[in-house]
Amino acid sequence: MALLLVGCFSYSCKKLDPAPHGDPNKTTGSDTTTQPLVLIDPGLLTGTWQVINDTTTQTPWGIWDGRPVTGVNYVGTIADHYTFTADGHMYDFMQGHADTATYTISKNQVDIEYTYTNNARQPEGLYHGLFTFIRLGPHTASFSTLAVSPEVAYSSVTHLRK
Repeated sequence: MALLLVGCFSYSCKKLDPAPHGDPNKTTGSDTTTQPLVLIDPGLLTGTWQVINDTTTQTPWGIWDGRPVTGVNYVGTIADHYTFTADGHMYDFMQGHADTATYTISKNQVDIEYTYTNNARQPEGLYHGLFTFIRLGPHTASFSTLAVSPEVAYSSVTHLRK
Protein backbone atom coordinates (compact mmCIF):
# COMPACT_ATOMS: atom_id res chain seq x y z
CA MET A 1 0.00 0.00 0.00
CA ALA A 2 2.83 2.42 0.85
CA LEU A 3 4.39 1.77 -2.56
CA LEU A 4 1.07 2.55 -4.23
CA LEU A 5 0.79 5.82 -2.29
CA VAL A 6 4.35 6.84 -3.24
CA GLY A 7 3.63 5.98 -6.87
CA CYS A 8 0.41 8.03 -6.89
CA PHE A 9 2.18 10.96 -5.23
CA SER A 10 5.03 10.82 -7.76
CA TYR A 11 2.57 10.65 -10.66
CA SER A 12 0.52 13.52 -9.25
CA CYS A 13 3.62 15.69 -8.82
CA LYS A 14 4.84 14.76 -12.29
CA LYS A 15 1.58 16.01 -13.83
CA LEU A 16 2.45 19.50 -12.58
CA ASP A 17 6.10 19.57 -13.67
CA PRO A 18 7.09 22.72 -15.57
CA ALA A 19 6.54 22.50 -19.31
CA PRO A 20 9.71 21.20 -20.99
CA HIS A 21 11.74 23.89 -22.77
CA GLY A 22 8.89 26.27 -22.33
CA ASP A 23 7.25 28.92 -20.29
CA PRO A 24 7.87 28.42 -16.52
CA ASN A 25 4.37 29.81 -15.97
CA LYS A 26 2.75 26.81 -17.65
CA THR A 27 2.38 23.19 -16.63
CA THR A 28 1.91 20.06 -18.66
CA GLY A 29 -1.18 18.01 -17.95
CA SER A 30 -1.31 14.22 -18.05
CA ASP A 31 -2.70 14.48 -21.58
CA THR A 32 0.49 16.35 -22.64
CA THR A 33 -1.38 19.58 -23.36
CA THR A 34 -0.06 22.80 -21.90
CA GLN A 35 -2.25 24.49 -19.31
CA PRO A 36 -1.55 28.02 -18.05
CA LEU A 37 -0.95 28.61 -14.36
CA VAL A 38 -3.18 31.18 -12.74
CA LEU A 39 -0.55 33.48 -11.27
CA ILE A 40 -1.95 35.28 -8.25
CA ASP A 41 -2.02 39.06 -8.43
CA PRO A 42 -2.09 40.20 -4.77
CA GLY A 43 -4.13 43.24 -5.81
CA LEU A 44 -6.86 41.00 -7.22
CA LEU A 45 -6.79 38.63 -4.26
CA THR A 46 -7.12 41.36 -1.61
CA GLY A 47 -10.68 42.02 -0.47
CA THR A 48 -13.77 40.15 0.66
CA TRP A 49 -15.00 37.25 -1.44
CA GLN A 50 -18.48 35.78 -1.00
CA VAL A 51 -18.68 31.97 -1.24
CA ILE A 52 -20.82 30.88 -4.18
CA ASN A 53 -20.36 27.17 -3.51
CA ASP A 54 -17.90 24.59 -2.24
CA THR A 55 -17.91 21.11 -3.75
CA THR A 56 -16.09 18.50 -1.67
CA THR A 57 -15.39 14.88 -2.59
CA GLN A 58 -14.25 12.28 -0.05
CA THR A 59 -12.41 9.32 -1.56
CA PRO A 60 -11.75 6.48 0.91
CA TRP A 61 -8.38 4.75 0.68
CA GLY A 62 -5.93 3.02 3.01
CA ILE A 63 -7.75 1.50 5.96
CA TRP A 64 -11.12 2.58 4.46
CA ASP A 65 -10.36 1.35 0.93
CA GLY A 66 -13.44 -0.07 -0.74
CA ARG A 67 -15.94 2.29 0.87
CA PRO A 68 -17.97 4.44 -1.53
CA VAL A 69 -16.82 7.86 -2.70
CA THR A 70 -19.06 10.59 -1.32
CA GLY A 71 -19.50 14.22 -2.18
CA VAL A 72 -21.41 17.30 -1.21
CA ASN A 73 -22.03 20.67 -2.81
CA TYR A 74 -22.40 23.38 -0.17
CA VAL A 75 -24.12 26.51 -1.49
CA GLY A 76 -22.80 29.59 0.30
CA THR A 77 -25.03 31.97 2.22
CA ILE A 78 -24.74 35.76 2.23
CA ALA A 79 -22.65 35.48 5.43
CA ASP A 80 -20.08 32.97 4.06
CA HIS A 81 -16.90 34.70 2.90
CA TYR A 82 -13.12 34.84 2.69
CA THR A 83 -11.30 38.12 3.32
CA PHE A 84 -7.67 38.54 2.24
CA THR A 85 -5.84 41.63 3.50
CA ALA A 86 -2.85 43.33 1.88
CA ASP A 87 -0.73 42.60 4.98
CA GLY A 88 -1.04 38.79 4.65
CA HIS A 89 -4.02 37.97 6.86
CA MET A 90 -7.04 35.89 5.92
CA TYR A 91 -10.38 35.70 7.69
CA ASP A 92 -13.09 33.29 6.66
CA PHE A 93 -16.59 32.56 7.83
CA MET A 94 -18.26 29.36 6.59
CA GLN A 95 -21.34 27.61 7.92
CA GLY A 96 -21.23 29.56 11.18
CA HIS A 97 -17.50 28.96 11.85
CA ALA A 98 -14.89 31.74 11.87
CA ASP A 99 -11.20 31.16 11.08
CA THR A 100 -8.21 33.51 11.20
CA ALA A 101 -4.95 32.86 9.37
CA THR A 102 -1.85 34.34 7.83
CA TYR A 103 -1.02 33.63 4.22
CA THR A 104 1.78 33.76 1.68
CA ILE A 105 1.53 33.61 -2.10
CA SER A 106 3.66 31.49 -4.42
CA LYS A 107 2.71 31.52 -8.12
CA ASN A 108 -0.80 29.99 -8.22
CA GLN A 109 -0.99 28.91 -4.57
CA VAL A 110 -1.87 30.56 -1.29
CA ASP A 111 -0.33 28.85 1.74
CA ILE A 112 -2.59 29.36 4.75
CA GLU A 113 -1.41 29.00 8.37
CA TYR A 114 -4.42 29.07 10.66
CA THR A 115 -4.10 30.85 14.00
CA TYR A 116 -7.75 30.33 14.97
CA THR A 117 -10.15 27.68 13.63
CA ASN A 118 -13.76 27.70 14.71
CA ASN A 119 -12.84 30.51 17.13
CA ALA A 120 -10.26 28.32 18.96
CA ARG A 121 -6.57 29.27 19.13
CA GLN A 122 -4.30 26.85 17.22
CA PRO A 123 -0.68 26.03 18.10
CA GLU A 124 1.72 27.73 15.68
CA GLY A 125 2.27 25.72 12.52
CA LEU A 126 -0.23 23.00 13.42
CA TYR A 127 -2.98 23.62 10.87
CA HIS A 128 -2.14 24.58 7.29
CA GLY A 129 -4.11 24.83 4.10
CA LEU A 130 -2.97 25.22 0.51
CA PHE A 131 -5.32 26.91 -1.93
CA THR A 132 -4.45 26.33 -5.61
CA PHE A 133 -6.16 29.00 -7.69
CA ILE A 134 -7.86 27.81 -10.87
CA ARG A 135 -9.25 31.26 -11.68
CA LEU A 136 -8.67 34.75 -10.28
CA GLY A 137 -10.29 37.79 -11.81
CA PRO A 138 -11.62 41.10 -10.54
CA HIS A 139 -15.06 39.64 -9.69
CA THR A 140 -14.75 35.84 -9.65
CA ALA A 141 -12.23 33.34 -8.31
CA SER A 142 -11.97 29.59 -7.81
CA PHE A 143 -9.50 27.51 -5.84
CA SER A 144 -8.99 23.84 -5.12
CA THR A 145 -7.70 22.10 -2.01
CA LEU A 146 -6.54 18.59 -1.21
CA ALA A 147 -6.12 16.97 2.20
CA VAL A 148 -5.23 13.35 2.92
CA SER A 149 -5.78 11.37 6.11
CA PRO A 150 -5.04 7.66 6.72
CA GLU A 151 -8.66 6.95 5.75
CA VAL A 152 -9.81 9.52 3.20
CA ALA A 153 -8.56 11.95 0.56
CA TYR A 154 -10.62 15.16 0.59
CA SER A 155 -10.64 17.32 -2.52
CA SER A 156 -12.67 20.46 -2.97
CA VAL A 157 -13.26 23.32 -5.34
CA THR A 158 -14.53 26.62 -3.95
CA HIS A 159 -16.06 29.31 -6.17
CA LEU A 160 -16.07 32.93 -5.00
CA ARG A 161 -17.35 36.33 -6.14
CA LYS A 162 -16.70 39.93 -5.11
